[in-house]
Amino acid sequence: GILKLKIDSDKNILDTEFISDIKDVSVIINRNRTSVYAGTWTSGLFYIDFQENEYAFEKLDAPVNDVLGLYLDDGRDELWIAGSERIGLFRPTPVSILRQAGQNRIESLTVDDSNNLYYSIGGQVFYLDSDHGSKPREILSASDTYFARILAEGKRLWIGDAFGKISWYDPGKPLQVLSENVNTSIQYLYKDRQGNKWFTGHPRGLARLSEGEKLKFYEAMTSSVITRESRNGSLYCARNGKENLLSVYDSVSDKFT
Repeated sequence: GILKLKIDSDKNILDTEFISDIKDVSVIINRNRTSVYAGTWTSGLFYIDFQENEYAFEKLDAPVNDVLGLYLDDGRDELWIAGSERIGLFRPTPVSILRQAGQNRIESLTVDDSNNLYYSIGGQVFYLDSDHGSKPREILSASDTYFARILAEGKRLWIGDAFGKISWYDPGKPLQVLSENVNTSIQYLYKDRQGNKWFTGHPRGLARLSEGEKLKFYEAMTSSVITRESRNGSLYCARNGKENLLSVYDSVSDKFT
């Protein structure tokens, strides 16, 4: 098992404390003053954070069962694991859980330039500031629809709802509607590098809203599903159907081919 020893400056043992009965421990390494990794000859890797759990080690899903060595790269927050036949690597995940959002089904989310988060749970849109220090705040609600897709641009929210209505909202002001209900949901909302907003799923075709212009529909682009821009600036639109599944935008002719 694993024991913790308390020693003085002359390396005399002052106290011993039994920590865990994990068998066949091969190597132990401190991540910091409160957490420990323990590798074993036969059972892989274990971890404990004494601040969260005083004595229970958690078995990690490591790619090495016979741990011969551990190396912690503090600069990158990565743990290297050496075994007799392979080497493994643990690194932190970029995904974190926002428990402030609760257990709601989130339909759409968007982040503004200040890293503040907006998310729709259907008939409500909530705002969560970037430090996540406060609870989400409701900024918009509706009883007759739900907000299928939202996109933050500055302090403004662009919205495509479940009935095809396209609108925008500035906090504290009335909702501004650009197209009325058509009983077909907006599927996707995308902003390209030129600042154009593209709305897919409308029965009149793919919709584009450019800065200072009215809403324009590309009527040949029916059954549109998603638009995305490539690294070289080409804009593509994918559609449902057996023909013309993928089209590219030609800015000179203002058409999709």
